[in-house]
Amino acid sequence: MRRMLVGLFILVGASGCIWDILGGVCQYADTTGTATIVAVDTAPTGELNCANDAVKVLFDFVPTDAASSELGAESVQLTIGEGYNPSREWVEGSGIAVGSQLACTRRDMVRGSCTPTLYEFSELDTEAAVASCNGSSSNGFSISVIPSQVEDAVVGQRCVFLVTVDEGDDGGGGDVTVVASADDAEVIVESGEIRAGEVCEVTIIPSYVGEISEDPYDEDYSYGRGYPIDVTIMGERNGVQQSASAEVNLLSGEDTVEEEAAGYRDRFVEWLAENHTELGITEETEWTPTIVAPHILIVTHYLFFSDEWEMGLTWHVMIPPYDWARIYLRHRYDSTVPQYAYEISSLQAEPVEVPHEYDVPEEVDR
Repeated sequence: MRRMLVGLFILVGASGCIWDILGGVCQYADTTGTATIVAVDTAPTGELNCANDAVKVLFDFVPTDAASSELGAESVQLTIGEGYNPSREWVEGSGIAVGSQLACTRRDMVRGSCTPTLYEFSELDTEAAVASCNGSSSNGFSISVIPSQVEDAVVGQRCVFLVTVDEGDDGGGGDVTVVASADDAEVIVESGEIRAGEVCEVTIIPSYVGEISEDPYDEDYSYGRGYPIDVTIMGERNGVQQSASAEVNLLSGEDTVEEEAAGYRDRFVEWLAENHTELGITEETEWTPTIVAPHILIVTHYLFFSDEWEMGLTWHVMIPPYDWARIYLRHRYDSTVPQYAYEISSLQAEPVEVPHEYDVPEEVDR
């Protein structure tokens, strides 16, 4: 780690009072103190900025010794290299945020013709700051897609793929912009600017109108091979692009159970609204419906999407007491797996059964 100096520039130097900075050998007087970060904002376009998502950082300096209070300063700009606003990646990785405090030394020139005032942060890594600014530690990423294939889909079904960013050893900062394309389908990208730990949803709605030639004996497809819809998902950051592929296997058929599924959903929603208010699900919550795996028999699968939640619903088409229904809930845009699950043990039981907690599945239903 190298010491960091803030003034007109942040410079790399060894500890000591004699400096060769912008104008020959100079001598500085030191004042120790604390720097409190007061602003971290997107850098204005007209300033000298790192290419990698630059931010403008301001801090207030307060001397440790009250007798030196006149050397306090407000809204000092923290820059790196030759006066650049640093990258958001480096700032966040260094724990720099509004309200955070850093040990700081103010250095005032007493001899020579160098930078008049500098601020030294011994705990900050200048080499990493400059590397991040140059983009050398910001572009090492890949994207992952869950699932890689939807094996059983029909025209009009919403096939929802979950896209995440994986940072490489030289990665770690800045938004990745996600776009997607697919022939014979409507494509919807939601939350298309993501970082590690966030989730983008790519929805493919097949609209193919031609004849579907199906091969029910293809061993690579659980429900037979139909018309393939190839999906390309692209992530881009700072001119670097990464891509991933997925497929929708389109079969003949249609959704005939939406009304039934909505009725079972509402039984869970009524109970959740009363017993789990922390989830924010009420009877006024609006849901976007879609069937899932329409060719599975006995157990029917359905998905509902609110602004915040994905609800996966399954129910067992049997006589009591084996006519159960279950849901899971996945928090959209920050998780790829469910967090909660509930069951109604029998849909037709008398007296009417209420939901109870159930084992949370390890993956989403697609």
